[in-house]
Amino acid sequence: MKKIIILLLIFSFQIFSYQIDKKAINKIPVKKLPILKEEMMQMSGNKLKQFEGVYRFGPGNDMKVYLIDSTLCALLPGQPEYTLLPIGENEFKLKGSEGYKMIFKLDDNKRVISVTSSQPNGDFIAEKISDEVKPPKQEKVINLSMDQLQKFAGEYEFAPGNDMKVYIKNGKLRASLINQPEYTLLPISEREFILEKMNGFKMIFEENEKGEITGVISSQPNGEFKAEKKK
Repeated sequence: MKKIIILLLIFSFQIFSYQIDKKAINKIPVKKLPILKEEMMQMSGNKLKQFEGVYRFGPGNDMKVYLIDSTLCALLPGQPEYTLLPIGENEFKLKGSEGYKMIFKLDDNKRVISVTSSQPNGDFIAEKISDEVKPPKQEKVINLSMDQLQKFAGEYEFAPGNDMKVYIKNGKLRASLINQPEYTLLPISEREFILEKMNGFKMIFEENEKGEITGVISSQPNGEFKAEKKK
């Protein structure tokens, strides 16, 4: 059965597995290295604009890099939007993702031609295939009262063993599933919510003639999945 629901996809294209000889590792002397703190640097919007474009890691793995309010962002299909923080003239770290960097390569004419995604499991290079890029549509978030939000609270079942809890925390609607992080739901209509920092993911709640919430549809880049409200 296809795995359902919100999947937080880490910014990575390959997964490497390995085994360690526990006896051997005990013989290796451990030397503590100082932790180097990477300082952010200031970069103007005009400077950041040169990095905008579409980069191809492989078939179906096109990454969009674009500016939103003088902030450089990166997005791949089915993944959350990442904020790129400048730490060098052409080097950026990913906000909230320790050990992940983007290093852009320029040609002799100072034009960006590729980017290297440096990750804990290796480096991956993407060629720049277009300077033209269209940022994703920014949904307008509206305000709902606590009473309006409260009616969505409860448990929803997508499949046996795949229950989602919806609740209010710190004034916002949240959702959580087993072995997944907590998601914040931002209202864009009275029954429709987007997932914070998760482009392309929505929750559309269903109600009956009495105005009671009966279920929810999780709309994702890989399809739509329906859950019935249990309680």
